[in-house]
Amino acid sequence: MRFIIVSLLLAVSYALVGAEDWPGKSQGGLKFFADQAAFKGADSRSLVEFYILLEAAQIQYVPEGGKFVGEMDLSVAIEDSAGTAVERSFWTRRLSVQDLANLSEGGIPYRDVTGVQVSPGIYQAVVQIEDMFGDKSGEVRLPLTVPDMAGAFAASDVILASRIEKSTSDGKFSKSGFEVVPNTTRRHLLGEPLNAYLELYNLAPGETERSKTFVLGFSLTDTAGVAVKTYPTSRFQKPGSSAVKTLVAETTDLKPGRYYFQVEAFDAGNRQHIRKRRSVRLASDGASAEEELTEDQLRQFRYYKTIDVLASKEDKKVYGQLKGDDQALMKFLRQFWKKLDPTPGTDINERLIEHIRRMRHCDDYFSGRAGQSGSETAMGRVYIQYGAPDDVERDASGGVSKPSELWHYGRYEFVFLDRNGLGHYELVHSSYPGELSNPMWEDSPF
Repeated sequence: MRFIIVSLLLAVSYALVGAEDWPGKSQGGLKFFADQAAFKGADSRSLVEFYILLEAAQIQYVPEGGKFVGEMDLSVAIEDSAGTAVERSFWTRRLSVQDLANLSEGGIPYRDVTGVQVSPGIYQAVVQIEDMFGDKSGEVRLPLTVPDMAGAFAASDVILASRIEKSTSDGKFSKSGFEVVPNTTRRHLLGEPLNAYLELYNLAPGETERSKTFVLGFSLTDTAGVAVKTYPTSRFQKPGSSAVKTLVAETTDLKPGRYYFQVEAFDAGNRQHIRKRRSVRLASDGASAEEELTEDQLRQFRYYKTIDVLASKEDKKVYGQLKGDDQALMKFLRQFWKKLDPTPGTDINERLIEHIRRMRHCDDYFSGRAGQSGSETAMGRVYIQYGAPDDVERDASGGVSKPSELWHYGRYEFVFLDRNGLGHYELVHSSYPGELSNPMWEDSPF
């Protein structure tokens, strides 16, 4: 089964651009790692930071003024689906050492960061480094989904950090009064505390004492999204319309392997919920980092094979009959997605990319019950099937009525109700043909 899954994912990896949350390792003579994280930027744009880690001993050094100097040209290009660069960043770094022996005796890791303002959308980032005194260069291509953080309750990507310390300086890793040095490989030593950094945006002001707070919880989940270690949930006073949180997760009593560091936040002012996740590899001392970066992309595979919302009755029947026959099932899935590809003559399956984007959005933003991912909720099912609504009306009344959301799709509507006030919304009415219809839902004894 493992061979079949890996073979399948290799075949469709290019079509799954935007779905994988994992650092990139360079191709070419210069070896380095690159990762990214998105934050709220200026106006309606997002600030995407790119983190770089390389072994400084790789580049060529020349004598200069009693020391040895190396120089690198670095660049980041943000490309749209047509391969056109919509944003670029260029910079040069000079490294100096007193003794070249320091490089050969264990090496010097070099870390860098740059930020690029980008409009929300789906892109590919190209990170390049060139050794100016040598003949080496390297390139990393990262799938990049830039979220819209300008309006509703939103959160930055989670930074998994090698070090987080309070700081008053303005260094390249300074963020909101902290020095946050990212763990670019996201390979963390098992048993050591795991540090994380997160920003929350567009918090509602609130009128009551409770509505002036937000709730934050975090956990480590397995690759299927099931929590394996949960940490205490806390309620915080809102410092304003945004907040910065640093988190520490103990990793004792866990097994080596790949996990998700998952953060969930609930704004008590508007009853909006958000979820953010970041992949991390917990490794025992001496485990290979090379092995970590070639792990099969299980999250992508889960999205790839979750077709029940889109499949016809006949396809669902065939899918059920093929369970247990791995090769036949993989062949069926390839044919299924090929049928839905709007541009079958190209390498990219836009419908598959959109499906993965929708499922990721649901898992990140919709709140499920215990053991239920956001994509498995009623809101998730509707979002995956019909896409983002044209308009959303929210009634977060704290009175007698229960919180509800009304989603508009043209002349059709879907009504979701939070029966228990816990942020778990159920579909109670829709005017869309074939969906649950209950026009008198407001008079129903929920």
